[in-house]
Amino acid sequence: MKKLKNISLTYSTVFVLFSIFFLLLFHSPLFTNETVLFYRGISLLSVTTLVFLPLIFLTYFKLPKVNIESLMAAIIVSAAIHLSLFIIFPVTFERSVTMYILTSLQNSQPSSMCSGLTKNQVQELLINDYIVKKKAVDKRMQEQGVINFIKIKEDCISVTPKATNFIYFSEFVKKLYNID
Repeated sequence: MKKLKNISLTYSTVFVLFSIFFLLLFHSPLFTNETVLFYRGISLLSVTTLVFLPLIFLTYFKLPKVNIESLMAAIIVSAAIHLSLFIIFPVTFERSVTMYILTSLQNSQPSSMCSGLTKNQVQELLINDYIVKKKAVDKRMQEQGVINFIKIKEDCISVTPKATNFIYFSEFVKKLYNID
């Protein structure tokens, strides 16, 4: 039982410290030139993991009773959990039309006729604010250019072979999970 308690303490401590360091990096200037949130997050997660891996050996020499395999596994598990959480929450929220609509409805000024917005008002907000004012198309085009999914020649935007392969893959995944 004591061994399980020590392993749990190791995993918990590593996860908390890993989390604090990873989240603090988002508030640092590191990789701020990366305009695609997903890529910045992956870069920051890589830095965090690379910073923590050498700490295994430092900890092992200072605290020889700590199991080196548990430390290594705790770092890998922490990185995996943060990768999953990062993809599920911030990346999804940043790209989500649904989140924009829900936030717009929450922030709307109720009138005597409607406590939210009409469907037409939501549509106008989505087009005028989200797509035009917040430059959603420009942002997505820039992202797709960075990852070489589109090519722009004069005023013509077209998909690259890499994008075509990705589209085929996404169609396969949709069929696999029965997503329409």
